[in-house]
Amino acid sequence: MNSETNIKRGFADEEFENRTLRAQEIMHEYQLDGILLTTPQNIRYFTGYDSQFWESPTRPWFVIVPLSGKPIAIVPEIGESEFKKTWLDEIKTWPSPRPEDEGVSLLKSNLENVKKTFGQIGLELGSEMALRMPISDFLKLKEVVGTNLVDGSNAIWDMRMIKTNEELKKIKFVCSIASDAYNALPSTLSIGNTEREAVHKLKIDILKIPLLVSLCAFIFFEDANAEPPYGGTIFHFPEAITSKDPSTFLDMKYEGQKQREMFDRRRNSWIKNSAYIFNAIFSDGSNIEVQVNSEFSSSENAFNYAEKYSKVIGQLPKILRKDVRTVWIHKGKKPFGGGNFNLLIHTDQGDEYISKGILEETLIHEASHTSLDWPGISKNHGISKGWIEAQKADKGYISDYAEDFPNREDIAESFLPWVVVRYKADRIGEKHRNKIIKAIPNRLRYFDLQGFDMRPLKLNEKKQDNKTNQMRNAFNSFSLNDRKRIQGKLREYGYESLLDGIWGPGTLSAVRRYLSRNEIRSLTGLESVFKALLGD
Repeated sequence: MNSETNIKRGFADEEFENRTLRAQEIMHEYQLDGILLTTPQNIRYFTGYDSQFWESPTRPWFVIVPLSGKPIAIVPEIGESEFKKTWLDEIKTWPSPRPEDEGVSLLKSNLENVKKTFGQIGLELGSEMALRMPISDFLKLKEVVGTNLVDGSNAIWDMRMIKTNEELKKIKFVCSIASDAYNALPSTLSIGNTEREAVHKLKIDILKIPLLVSLCAFIFFEDANAEPPYGGTIFHFPEAITSKDPSTFLDMKYEGQKQREMFDRRRNSWIKNSAYIFNAIFSDGSNIEVQVNSEFSSSENAFNYAEKYSKVIGQLPKILRKDVRTVWIHKGKKPFGGGNFNLLIHTDQGDEYISKGILEETLIHEASHTSLDWPGISKNHGISKGWIEAQKADKGYISDYAEDFPNREDIAESFLPWVVVRYKADRIGEKHRNKIIKAIPNRLRYFDLQGFDMRPLKLNEKKQDNKTNQMRNAFNSFSLNDRKRIQGKLREYGYESLLDGIWGPGTLSAVRRYLSRNEIRSLTGLESVFKALLGD
């Protein structure tokens, strides 16, 4: 049997976001302010929503995909709770059935709220499409709405014809099921079978294969892995770090144009470029060479972009800048990248991240690749024994993205949730905090014990538990000189920051690791523990 067993139902949030972004590019080409969808297949394509309510013609369902931003659902209130499980933010409802106004007035107001750039909205009016609402309601809507309703089928076809990688995986899976069934068919036939009987056997086999796959997955994997709570973590914590948070960035020095080899996602290859070179200086002692593509035309323009992104990079904890030697900045709307002792930035994509409030979170993710799990760095946590044990103990992943690419994405997907739980818990709410702690408690503890230098981030003092307070109070009971000596002894346990005698996240993590390695469970008499550490 060729069928893979790791194909999951549905898609991650990032898939729907990428589909929407591509659709919006196509809408711009067709000069549409948005598209109005009414059919199950197209609504499902952009939202992930599926329901048996489609079987009933009583209630129409509407989704508006605007020229910018997330789709907007206008649906009967019976579907509200399930739509809230999708990636959409705006879900408008009406009490259906209501024959006198089956959502038309609500749809009208939302269509009129769509920003008018071209003055027209596309609908499913063309070849092989249908309008899943009463024609009388459509004609009424067309008369009263303050924008032109036009045929958007060509644009929709363009959106749907080119398949994404995630779609191709599922298409391949379904085709393999049919192929396996056809290959097995001769062995199931016997002399005297009618054509009808042969077709019936083929249908049974086609249905049997996915059933077997599902059964195997249920038997062997149901208890092993819990469903990840997120599709991709960067989209859920836009307040983790904001533009108002402190940055260690100090100064930027221009060093002229020099030949550099840089990776450019627009070409998906390495390029040689006479780049504008800047030396970014940070207050914690780190320096990074920022290489700005010569396409920015002037050193002044290049300086503005270099400074803009260096300020954000300075907001990242120092551990994430530890192995960042260079930053590449290009134009274009291509995903950021990490690794290669580098951070890769495309400025049009950066503007998109800024509009969504996730620029800082995206850079945390990419810098995690560069400084935490890239081959050749001082410590590749992704292949460490402690991390692998934590993965096994958690029996699940924080996101679908981490689960789909556990060797490549698990560290980067898990580090941001650790940051928000330990340092920004007051910004995410109890619901997210509990989801993270439930999903990856052992990964969180692994990060706790690493003694990372997290400057300029500070532990949320209000969220510290009693044990943390006990450790801090015991540490602070010593003189400044002794506190510095304690930090020096904690170097062996991962303390990497300055010997400043100040309690902080690096000291806390190192103390936790010291206690864990020495199997010290009780926090009673911590002063004597610190004295023993000093050798007094």
